Amino acid sequence: MASPVEFKPTNDAPENVQISKGMMVGGGGPAASYAAPMNVSTTGLPHIDDGLFRTVDKIRELGLERHAMELELLGYTVVEPEKVAPIDVTDRALERVLGIVEKRLPLKCDLETGFTSTSPDLSADAPNRSPFGLTLTHVLFEDRVFEEVLLNETLEALTNICVGTNPVLYTFSPFVKGAGSPPLPLHCDHHMPAPHPEADYRCTAIWLLTDFSGDNGATVLVPGSHRLRRQPLPSEGADRQVPLQAPRGSLLVFHGSTWHGAFARTLPGLRVSLHIQFSRHFMHTTEAFRGNAPQEAIDRNPERFRWLMGDFLHYEYGPGGPEPAQMGRNIKSGEALY
Repeated sequence: MASPVEFKPTNDAPENVQISKGMMVGGGGPAASYAAPMNVSTTGLPHIDDGLFRTVDKIRELGLERHAMELELLGYTVVEPEKVAPIDVTDRALERVLGIVEKRLPLKCDLETGFTSTSPDLSADAPNRSPFGLTLTHVLFEDRVFEEVLLNETLEALTNICVGTNPVLYTFSPFVKGAGSPPLPLHCDHHMPAPHPEADYRCTAIWLLTDFSGDNGATVLVPGSHRLRRQPLPSEGADRQVPLQAPRGSLLVFHGSTWHGAFARTLPGLRVSLHIQFSRHFMHTTEAFRGNAPQEAIDRNPERFRWLMGDFLHYEYGPGGPEPAQMGRNIKSGEALY
């Protein structure tokens, strides 16, 4: 049997220019001199760097070739639990999500029966009035299991196909959906003028903490819709939508331009998931991770965690100006497809 094709990076990169040593002066006086040289593309065209080959290697190592193909052709893929993580990770994350709900709100959570209110100030069906169900924010640092989820290799490998190897974390948000939640209309997550860019600015992963099926308010997706690079029209796509039916521990990944929505939930009980979105670093994130990650979390995790938190970004710098090495890395990674 023929051996697999070996991918090798080439030197066919866009023409570069050297930026020589200089001085940046801010409101607080002269800032640090540029560490020369740093290469910046002058073509304005997207290019491919070694991130592509690192991504290909990781996809092969994890046996995710079929999922990479589905992600590119269909616009989404669903990874089986055994290719994602030990089921213990899913169960611990589920336990913590339900615990956070009960800590923050006067609610009791039961996977079989749904929400029960513990206060007259909040109705038990209040969270079910939204098509998203109950949405939690700022949970990443509530428990180490969420950091474990964020740094999962399967999650990283597939989302890197969408937003490259140097993304930032856009949001990390559990959704808890009870009976009566209305349907979520088809849409895509690239909220910008059409046509959307070919290179994703944002992508989404949903880690299923409970089973998903059509009648429990499952996510629906329209295969191939990411190629249209626009939002669906109000009456468009419903005849082609496919409901997500998968067991807990599965991982759904889809492009920022993929049309998706959700069915109404008609069954009793709770459907629970983690919604994890990544974006290219020049996008504003919805959750303020940069500057707010506990130092102990940064210290105990690999460098990728710092990048996901936005610690390497040079944007919105103060009077002292940006750190030159950071700015150089940001420019290079911002132009690269991978």
